[in-house]
Amino acid sequence: MSDFQQAPPAQTAQQPLVEVAPQLPPHALSAGTLRAIAAAGPESNSAAGEVTLQVLSIKKVAQNTAQAASQERFRLLLSDGINTMQAMVATQQNDHLRSGAVTKNGVIKITKYVCNSLSSKKILIIIHFDNLTPFHSGYLMVGNPSSLDENAPAAAPAAQPAQQPIPGMQQQPAAAPMAGFVSSHQQLQQQHQQPASYGGRGGNMPYGGTSAGAQTQQGPPAAIFPIKSLNPYQNKWTIKARVINKSDVRTWNKNGREGRLFSFTLADESGEIRVTGFNDSVNLFYERLQEGQVYLVSKASIKAANRMFNNTGNDYEMTIETGTVIELCEDSGSVPQMKLNTLELARLMEVEKDANVDVIAVVRECGPIGEIVTKAGKSLKKRELIIVDESGFSVRLTLWGRQAETFEHSDNPVICIKGARVGDFGGRSLSVSMGSTLSVNPPMNEAYRLRGWYDSKGSSMDFRTFSGGAGSSSSGSSRGEIKTISQIRDENLGMGEKASCICAFPDYVRIRASIAFLRKENLWYPACPNEACKNKKVVEMGSEWRCERCNNSYPRPNYRYIMSLSVTDYTGQTWLQAFNETAEKLIGKTANEMNELREQNEAAFNAIIEEALFKQYTMVVRAKAENYQDENKVRLSLQELIPIDHVSASREMIETITAILGRI
Repeated sequence: MSDFQQAPPAQTAQQPLVEVAPQLPPHALSAGTLRAIAAAGPESNSAAGEVTLQVLSIKKVAQNTAQAASQERFRLLLSDGINTMQAMVATQQNDHLRSGAVTKNGVIKITKYVCNSLSSKKILIIIHFDNLTPFHSGYLMVGNPSSLDENAPAAAPAAQPAQQPIPGMQQQPAAAPMAGFVSSHQQLQQQHQQPASYGGRGGNMPYGGTSAGAQTQQGPPAAIFPIKSLNPYQNKWTIKARVINKSDVRTWNKNGREGRLFSFTLADESGEIRVTGFNDSVNLFYERLQEGQVYLVSKASIKAANRMFNNTGNDYEMTIETGTVIELCEDSGSVPQMKLNTLELARLMEVEKDANVDVIAVVRECGPIGEIVTKAGKSLKKRELIIVDESGFSVRLTLWGRQAETFEHSDNPVICIKGARVGDFGGRSLSVSMGSTLSVNPPMNEAYRLRGWYDSKGSSMDFRTFSGGAGSSSSGSSRGEIKTISQIRDENLGMGEKASCICAFPDYVRIRASIAFLRKENLWYPACPNEACKNKKVVEMGSEWRCERCNNSYPRPNYRYIMSLSVTDYTGQTWLQAFNETAEKLIGKTANEMNELREQNEAAFNAIIEEALFKQYTMVVRAKAENYQDENKVRLSLQELIPIDHVSASREMIETITAILGRI
């Protein structure tokens, strides 16, 4: 019985563990900031910094259309302990709400937002936030917050009861951080200059938009937003930016519809954004937008960036329309010319193929303009340059389209390329793609320094290229470590770091080897005589040869070498493939000449082939893994054939022997 009497105290001791009393959240709220944000309006744009708020309610917004139903939207009621405000959450943050991690009376820290007006009410658009109390329920509401009074004066934040203590909470000052923001906003308005308008519109009419839109420019100037702050949830903004790149006008055809488009890049001190104009916008803006000029831009649409065509690094891109307002700005001193993260030419092997890099270099050679035919059958202009820099390397740079046609410089100018595309032709090459920006003799300290270097030393230097792996000089002599044929196999050259990697970069090596055998069969192929598609094989049709690429027929083809040869050194034998230019150096005659000689005098033809055998060369070889019938094989191709300089080779061998003896 005594044991039974002791049971009630035990039950009483366990009672508090069953029910936990609600408690205040452990995080201090940013008291008073909601009123200050509402007073700043659309110009607030996260300028108040990070704000910590309490979520009083969560509601999923009803969808009215099938298109809207594909994207859920959530509405929140937020509190700073004093006031409340409605908020909409950007769709990229929906996972926090779908999962239930954000709970009623939980606390979030908003790091990126913008305040908009909707039906005369202020609403906060939350672009990014951190959840400070994930999956935690049972918190009490902090304070007794009330809805913001829309009729309160703008100076109300200073008079609000922000200093009143909230039980259990440490208050954060509201007026100090926002005062600095409002001051900065006022300074921007004072510094903003009325821009010059485009002619032919009358008065101060900006180009684009409507007359009503132009009249609004006569009032107080709009605040200038940084490019990095733009997002699809803003409805009123103006940016001041420089055009650093403008493409050619191109045509598009999709689902039976056709149109025209062009693109350009706008840049300010905060970042860059890609801009595209379609159809009527091409007629309205293309001729008037000039590279290097600064403009005020507003009333354009913002959407998520398409990474396939956008290399600015911005999460968003802009589309201009006939209602977009673009004004020329004479006060351009505060907008930088171009932001660069330059890479020396010698370091191009450190970046992947198809990467975009910024380079500044001197044009050593400027080739003539050429033409190719695209797979779509369209003609495209091209020009090839040889550029060099202080790293001692030279690289082939290809220009396309309008840039190829307009670039004619024989005075070795300094050029700056932002967003050059890296290729692996000849080891490493560069091309100016659609999204690249090219400047000639830019007014930059780095360009001035490079100009002085080239005029004093660079113009007389021999530069290395990437065609020899470690580099070979552009004057014909080679540098870098010599490999043997057995080392190509033993070191898995062409396979990357791992032998299983078939997507690795090619390796470029030098070997000293003799030509042991040259296969006479299939020594060449019939190619198109048109220079624009000279590598394209043609097909014999009756008495003519047909090229499918340029859609033309010719009485005779232009034969080009595609040669297979066996080479040997003291460690072994391997097969190489040589193409037209390299094979011509080996044979001493063109494929057309050898084809005629074979038909007229086969003995003379055989004699020329025999003459090319058993000669030793320094060979630049490209090793690249390819997949054939589900098997990885390394294909070796002959990139360059260099007669051996026996004096230099002997010295190199002596240095190698000396180095080996020094390690013994």
